[in-house]
Amino acid sequence: MADQTLASALEREHHEIDLAIEAYLITSGGERGRVEYLTQAMTALRRHIYLARSSEPSSRADACRKAGRAQTRNRSRRQQADQVSREDAAMTEGLVTRTSAHAFAETLERLQLAIAAIGFRVFARIDHRAAAREHGLELPATTVLVFGNPSVGTPAMLTNPLAALELPLRVLVREDGDEVLVSFEDPGFVARRFGIPVEVPAHAEEVVRRALAP
Repeated sequence: MADQTLASALEREHHEIDLAIEAYLITSGGERGRVEYLTQAMTALRRHIYLARSSEPSSRADACRKAGRAQTRNRSRRQQADQVSREDAAMTEGLVTRTSAHAFAETLERLQLAIAAIGFRVFARIDHRAAAREHGLELPATTVLVFGNPSVGTPAMLTNPLAALELPLRVLVREDGDEVLVSFEDPGFVARRFGIPVEVPAHAEEVVRRALAP
């Protein structure tokens, strides 16, 4: 409300200055009349300058408040972004994802051939999209291959029975927009977590490497 009142006052002063200057320029009432109009213009101009200067502290204060609010918003956005980054890092810790240059079906086929090539076999092929559709839901192509070799996995489970939670090995193939992504658990992460030889979970990495080769 104060800003509106000040703006109205400044507008009135503009009008009065313009009228007085115009009268000064066109008057023919002699030197006395011209001086009178010039005096009116100068008086209105001084009031205008005073009002304009009076508004400066308020304008600076408004600018400071706006800048402070902008800094608060930016700080909040940065904190939210940092939180999302931490959550993403926690969700993907211990996982490795590679991009396949092949189509989804071909990537699955190449993975199964690679599994057989290293002497392992596929125990299960879990088609999550097909399961979703059975319940009237849609999901991008998402399939998990469960594979292993008892002669490799059994010694690891004897070392730490909890390793059975990670064995047999698994690899995830999914469509993400125009990309086909292949994910598996980081061998070093699994080995450290369960205290088993890294060579056991490293078979998943080897399978993916073979399957995604040109």
